[in-house]
Amino acid sequence: IMHFHSNCSLLFGGERLWNINSDMAYVSKMGKKILCSSWGMCDVSLRGEMDKFNWHSECLICKRVRPLRCENEKYNNAIKTTRKYADVLLTNGRGVIADKRQIWLENAIDFENFQNAIDRNIPEKFMLPKTDKLRIYHAFANADKRDDEKGSQFVKEAVERLQKEGYSVELIYFQNVDHNDLKYYQAQADIIVDQLYSGWYGSNGAECLALGLPVITYVNPDVEKFLREELGRDIPVVSADPQTIYDVLKDLVLHPQKRDILSKKAM
Repeated sequence: IMHFHSNCSLLFGGERLWNINSDMAYVSKMGKKILCSSWGMCDVSLRGEMDKFNWHSECLICKRVRPLRCENEKYNNAIKTTRKYADVLLTNGRGVIADKRQIWLENAIDFENFQNAIDRNIPEKFMLPKTDKLRIYHAFANADKRDDEKGSQFVKEAVERLQKEGYSVELIYFQNVDHNDLKYYQAQADIIVDQLYSGWYGSNGAECLALGLPVITYVNPDVEKFLREELGRDIPVVSADPQTIYDVLKDLVLHPQKRDILSKKAM
């Protein structure tokens, strides 16, 4: 069995896209079974499929910064090649709705690596200043290169509005922090806002759930329906989009018991 992840090449040092066609054709001719997994929507769905999710699709944001991303023939060919040769396709979130061949795969967390953060054993160098304010955490990888793909503008505006109304809250937002260190900052937050577009939580949301934190993220209704009806799953997050993030945040700020319930569900 050969495993490809997010359209990465096996034969060319992990280089993405350019060589995956020859990779998979070669592996297939060898008679090997091919398993493909992916996280990002752009690695699993063609642009026309993404557009079905109307204004919530991050394509509406992404195209301002990377207008040729989904029109790039290499990307589209990689997705088509994956579908042609793969015996098993694994993903999560909206991928299972956009492409019916996809099988649900949970975001995996290495709990051993997270144990100190789960126990709140925070190394001194990562300790944030003591405060009585509720800390609202929002961050994602390479944010400086990805514009507003996660709805950061609306998160910041919602927190600023709460502050102006006299609520004791602060936004903590990190960039260019080593991923192995980020969990120590996540663990010191009271509320997590993952993203407001994608339709499911990403790695950041999964990590914060593992830390037992209340997570806000936009959940696509079709994905929620799939989880409840097909997998019998409840979703331990609160859904919000750019229009509702202020109200959802305010509700959690005002009701610590709701935060406690979400924390218990997360763990």
